Amino acid sequence: MTIRPNRGGLIACAIYTLHFSLFFGWAVFSDLKASVFFASIAVFPAGFFWAGLEVLLGSHDFPFPIDSWLNSIPAYYIESLIISYVIG
Repeated sequence: MTIRPNRGGLIACAIYTLHFSLFFGWAVFSDLKASVFFASIAVFPAGFFWAGLEVLLGSHDFPFPIDSWLNSIPAYYIESLIISYVIG
């Protein structure tokens, strides 16, 4: 029995990595308002997932403290990459 990676998932991960690189690059070189906007677009799948989970569970508190490492761009990138792989 051989387990092979999902080809569609890997393609979705590659497309998301390109999407993240583009929008995060714009976020780095923009002013503050545009930087926040582009960074939030860059990690949209993870934010969408956490918002949906919050609605389903009925919780109104953010799942992580504001200064936690889980509430950072690299953590959201990895979460979004996993979501892209599962959807792809």
